[in-house]
Amino acid sequence: MLLHFVADDRYGYYFPDESEFDETWQAAQNNPEKEFHIMASLRSVFGWIDVAEDFGDSPDEQIRELVENSSTGSRALVAAGAAVEWDKRDEQGYNSREAYNNGRAAIALLDLEYEYALRQGWHSVAIFCLQAIVEFESQIDSAGRLEVERAVELIDRVTATSDIHLGNLRRLLQLLLDNEFLLSPDSPPEKRTFGLCVQVVNELSDKEQYFQERQVLSHTMELADVLNIPTQDLKERYVETYRLSADLQSERGAGLEANELAEALEDEAVREYLSDDEMRELKQRLRSAIKSASRELKREGAVVDSPRQRYLHQDSVIKFVRQFNQIKYVYNTDAALFWLLTRDELVPAFREGGDTYGLHNALSKTMYSLQGHYIEFDPKEADLPARYSIEARIATSTLIGVLDKLIYEGDLMEVDIYRFINSIPDLDSDNLSYLTRIVTNVFEENHMEAIHIGGTQIEAVLYNLLREKGEDVDALMDEGTGTRTLGSLIPRLKGYVDEDFLEYIRYMYNEPIGQQFGGNIRNRVAHGLLRSGENNRLISFIILSDILRVLARVNRTTHHAKYGIPETLLVPKLGRYIFPVVIRPYSWSRLPEQEKFLRYVNGGRNLQEISEYFQIPHQLALVRVRLSEAEGSVSFDEESTTVERI
Repeated sequence: MLLHFVADDRYGYYFPDESEFDETWQAAQNNPEKEFHIMASLRSVFGWIDVAEDFGDSPDEQIRELVENSSTGSRALVAAGAAVEWDKRDEQGYNSREAYNNGRAAIALLDLEYEYALRQGWHSVAIFCLQAIVEFESQIDSAGRLEVERAVELIDRVTATSDIHLGNLRRLLQLLLDNEFLLSPDSPPEKRTFGLCVQVVNELSDKEQYFQERQVLSHTMELADVLNIPTQDLKERYVETYRLSADLQSERGAGLEANELAEALEDEAVREYLSDDEMRELKQRLRSAIKSASRELKREGAVVDSPRQRYLHQDSVIKFVRQFNQIKYVYNTDAALFWLLTRDELVPAFREGGDTYGLHNALSKTMYSLQGHYIEFDPKEADLPARYSIEARIATSTLIGVLDKLIYEGDLMEVDIYRFINSIPDLDSDNLSYLTRIVTNVFEENHMEAIHIGGTQIEAVLYNLLREKGEDVDALMDEGTGTRTLGSLIPRLKGYVDEDFLEYIRYMYNEPIGQQFGGNIRNRVAHGLLRSGENNRLISFIILSDILRVLARVNRTTHHAKYGIPETLLVPKLGRYIFPVVIRPYSWSRLPEQEKFLRYVNGGRNLQEISEYFQIPHQLALVRVRLSEAEGSVSFDEESTTVERI
C-alpha cells in the first residue's frame, strides 16, 4: 500500500500495491462476496489519475508499475493505463488521435472486465466497469442503448438474490438517472427496471425495513417521472413508510417515535404531499410523542440518544488538530489557541439564505430538550433558524473533540490556558481567580465544581470585558442602579463579536429554548435545575471553551496586532480541503526591498510565489505589489494574480 501525502500537509491518498491487489483478487476468487474490495481498489486506481498532480506525482508511473507487477491479468488495471493517456488529450502538443485510440482501448478493456465480472458473480466490479464505460463513452460522445440494457441486466441479477444488495441497486438506478438522455419511456428494459424496483419495494415492506424501502422508493419515483409513469401511489407509499416506521419505533420508546416523526416533517416530499389537515394530524402525533418522551426521560433520568449526535465529525476534529499544531509550530501555542477559538466554522450559523424549515415550525408550541425537559414557547417569538439546534450540537461537539484530543496528546497544556487568560488585559483579579479554578477543575476532572463556577462566571467575565470597553453595564432600578444581568449584557456584545457567536452565547446560556441542544446552562446552574447526569466532562469543556472564546473574540484586535491573521491556502482535494499552510506571522515580517522585489518578479511571478519566496503573509505580498503598481514599476493581473515588471 502506498500512502501519498501533499508536501508537509499529511493529507493522504490510498493507492494499492500489487500484493494487496493480488490478495483481494484471489480472495474474491475463493469467495465472491469479497469482490467489493476489488471494486474499492479499482476506484482508488482510477481516482489517482485525477489527483496525482496535486500530490506532486504523475499517475503514469504508479499505475504502470501496478499493471506490470500484478499477476491477476485484470483488464481494468490495463484500462487505467489507457485512461491516463486519454486524460492527456487537452495537453498542448498531444496527438488527439492517439488520445482517442486510448479512450476507445479503455472502453474495450473495461468491457472485457465487465463480462468477466459477470461470469464470476462480482456485481460490484461489474457495476464499476459499467459506470466507467458510460463515463468514457459520454466524453467520446458514443454512449448508447447497450449500457442501459446492461444496467437493467445487472438490476435483474442484483434483485434475484434472496439478500438484495441495496447499495448496488441504488448505484445502478443512479447510473440510469444520471444518463436520462439514454432512456426511452416506451422501451421494455426501462419498464422492466421500474417493475423490478416495485418488486423490491414490496419485499422490503414485507420485512418491515421501512427506511430501506423509502430509499428505493425515492429512486423509483425519479425513474417513474422519466418514464412518464404516474407517481401518486408511490408518493403515498413513501409517506406511509414514515408512519409505519414510527409505529414500529413506538414499541421501543417514545423518543425514537418522535425522532422518526420529526424526520418526516423535515422531509420536503412529505410536506408537499400531505394536506393541511394531515400535516396537523402528524404534528399532533409528534407533540404527543414528545410529551411521552419527556416523561420517560425524567422518570428514567436518561439523556436522549439522538442518532445525529453519534456522528461528531471525526475528520473535522483531526483537521482542526492538525491546523492547531501547524500554527503552533510556526507561531506559538498562544496564537494557535487564539486561531482555534475564533474559527467561525465552530459556531452554528444563526441565519441562512433561502427557505428554511425548523422543527419549532412543526411543533407549534412544544419541544423536548436533551435533558428531558418539556419546553413551551411561542414560535413567533422563537427565532431559531432551521436545524440550528443540530448545527449547534455538531459545532460544539467538534470543538470539544478538538480540545480533548489536544489535551490528551499533550499539545495543549494547562499552563498554556493560564497564560492565555492572563494575557487578557480587561479581566480583574476576581475573574482571574475564578477562571484559574475553572481550568484547574477541568484538568483534574472535577467537572461538577468546574460547571457550577463557570456556568455563572461567564456573566462576570462579560461584565468586566464590556465595562472596560466603555459599555453601559449598569441598569437603572427603583432604588438606584445595579449590575445588568446576563440577558441584558449579551446584546451589548454587538459590535465586538459577530451575530452568529452572539446568538450562540444567548441560546447556550440564557434562553430556555436553548435546551433543545443542551443550552440555557447559566440559568439552569444558577437555579439548581441542572440534572446530576449533566455534571460531566462535555458540559465543563463547553463552558471553559466558551469563556475562552468570549475572551478571544472580544479582544481580536489585540491578538491580530500581535500575530497577524494566520495565512491560509485552501486547496480542494476530492471535494475536501487540506488544512492551511501558515507562512509567517506579521510581527516577524517586513516588506521586501523594492530592488530585490523587482529583480524577483522580472519575467512574471504570481502572489503565492512572491509570498513563499520572501516568506511573508499573502496580504503583505499584496501590499508590496500594490505599492510597486502605484509607482508604475509592475503590472498586476487581478484574475491570475500574476505580477510582471514593466
